[in-house]
Amino acid sequence: MELRHIKCFIAVADRKGFREASRFLHVAQGAISRTVTNLEEEIGVKLFDRSGKTLNLSPEGEVFYAGAKKILEQSAHAVTAVQQFARARAHSINIGFCSMSTVAFLPDIIKKFKAKFPEVDLNLLDFTAKEQEAALAEGKIDVGFMRAMSPEKTTEFNVRSLYKQSLLAVVPKSRELKGDMLDLQDLVDERFIFLPRVAGSHLHDGIAQLFSHYGFSPTVNSKPENLHVLLAMVAAEQGVSILPACVLTSRADGVRFVPLMDDHVQVETVMAWQRQTASPSLRSFLELIEEYRDFIAFKTSAGEMIRAYQTH
Repeated sequence: MELRHIKCFIAVADRKGFREASRFLHVAQGAISRTVTNLEEEIGVKLFDRSGKTLNLSPEGEVFYAGAKKILEQSAHAVTAVQQFARARAHSINIGFCSMSTVAFLPDIIKKFKAKFPEVDLNLLDFTAKEQEAALAEGKIDVGFMRAMSPEKTTEFNVRSLYKQSLLAVVPKSRELKGDMLDLQDLVDERFIFLPRVAGSHLHDGIAQLFSHYGFSPTVNSKPENLHVLLAMVAAEQGVSILPACVLTSRADGVRFVPLMDDHVQVETVMAWQRQTASPSLRSFLELIEEYRDFIAFKTSAGEMIRAYQTH
């Protein structure tokens, strides 16, 4: 049974005849008659009483008519709902982001985009990389800014590298330094404070790679749930940490951010979106990101972030 069968049946029932239904639907009378006959054969009952001059519903037809009207109403409602959703989606973008890795550039990008497309709503959702991967797969966000995805995930989405950053040592401000840089070997006896792996596996793996290069495993003192607690613990001389240069946006009191002499390990930030066709608004947003790639690279460079940190 198809929706067109139901539409023909209701038109005939409402107008009590094939000719009137034909005029209403702009369909040949013979085609409508065949459609109704096919419907009756499929259901196995006669829907109309054809014994009189006027075409009336049979008792079975009355029952079917009530259900058929509901089907048409629900169908119309579904069409309206999906059209409204499509219009809203075309004029809104749900953006996932990791605050520490995007604060240097994303606010400026948002302002530039809103200046060009004031009618588009931008909804910002602060998620970890793992949460963004799930949100992208479920359609809860349209685009995400996160640490590099795991290799198996990169095949599921469109992924564009935005920038890479060196790692910094985070030490208490009270610590005396011999120079402007630290050798990781100087921290071999320290207790370390790291964010949990769930907050960013790519960052965790990069730090592990750095320690492996120096041939020692850090003594982990704690794994606080968020960056602010981590920095407070370092300021309280409860340990030291290793974090990417974007941590310089945190403006934490009581800590020093010190470049490492060996900066061969870098952590990457990427932009990811679904492989399916992007909405016009999302395409415009992606094009703006492409236009400002050099700006993003400059704002997230370690040198610029250190300069901005020292200025403030």
